[in-house]
Amino acid sequence: MREPLVIAVSPPTPYRPINQMWADLTAALRAAGCHAMSYTPRNDEADMLQDMQQVLQDLVLWKGPRLILSCNGSFLPPVEKQNGRLVSFGERYNVPLWTLMIDEPARHSPRLRAAPESSFVTIVDEQHRRYVEEAGLGRKGIAFFGHGGPEPLADPTPTSERAPNQVFIGDVTAPPPYEEWLGRISQDTAIQEVVDRVVTRCLDPQCRHCSHLVLEAVCAETGQALSANMRDRVIAHVEIYIHQRRRLEILEGIREHSIDIFGQVTPDAAPRLQHHRLHGKASWARGIEAMRAARFVLNPVAVFKTGGHPRLTYGLANGCLPFTTPTRFCEGITDRGGVDFDLLGDGGDDERLAAAHAARDIDDIQRAMIEAYAGRHSWGQRVDSVRHIAETLAES
Repeated sequence: MREPLVIAVSPPTPYRPINQMWADLTAALRAAGCHAMSYTPRNDEADMLQDMQQVLQDLVLWKGPRLILSCNGSFLPPVEKQNGRLVSFGERYNVPLWTLMIDEPARHSPRLRAAPESSFVTIVDEQHRRYVEEAGLGRKGIAFFGHGGPEPLADPTPTSERAPNQVFIGDVTAPPPYEEWLGRISQDTAIQEVVDRVVTRCLDPQCRHCSHLVLEAVCAETGQALSANMRDRVIAHVEIYIHQRRRLEILEGIREHSIDIFGQVTPDAAPRLQHHRLHGKASWARGIEAMRAARFVLNPVAVFKTGGHPRLTYGLANGCLPFTTPTRFCEGITDRGGVDFDLLGDGGDDERLAAAHAARDIDDIQRAMIEAYAGRHSWGQRVDSVRHIAETLAES
């Protein structure tokens, strides 16, 4: 079968990793013999179609497997109306649409519900599968597709020779007042009680289930039935709340080690982080530069229990070792030496950072982590999965 043609499309997002991810993934596909390119057109729908005219024509004429890759259900704009509804380019020309959900899918359920029948969904956390299946959002199917990153630097600076610091790349936002937030979800006290129980369990650092699974358990215990719309609403709100609250708590709780924070910190969160160095809104390229120089990168993502994040993969690709909230994505990578790199947020973060800075075998740990990453999570390790998706959709 002819090699697939994959066009990865993303809007201009210099402060997010997606543009770099698409560029690196398509580079890995080309290195493996596939035909692929990443494209960043203008945001306006008409401008996007104009910018991509030749690329889209290539997709229409391609005599082999073909895919349009998007992020979080943001499919290409509609090109025409049929029977009163808007039809996307992919649907009009029968080009399969693949969307990689790097967020919790319920946060983007309206987009996924409006997706054409030619769409295929991949998730970065295996626990999200059940929600997508139960909600009927898979269309052509659903599969796990883990975060990846580029090949590691050929000669990264050893950890012991780097500045003894730690960085965080990303935004920090304080969640809204709790009672006010509950009221935004629903005025029904029974539903608020369910949400409160879900939040309490999800905030526990020992919780190993995503909010959808916790919500299912609480509804079964209480006998409270939720409509599909309310279920989606609760999951989306809880995910954002837990994410914001735990990230801020974790960073605030590290008191003995100053963190270089590259990202937007909202005014209500900044006073709680004054013991760290706040560098302000920063591009992903600047974040990579910071990770290339730092010893450790923090990954406080309390909502992904089995999934990864570009901070993990791009940090390791640049020789920067991750301290992360627990996730099975890092099994076989972060369990090195005598330091627990995958228990971020359990209350002992300063002690573990101190142990890592003092570890005499830290350069050996660095080499072992980078080798494990390259063998499991570089984009080159994802090429066969992309081929499988393209060939499966071509045959369906």
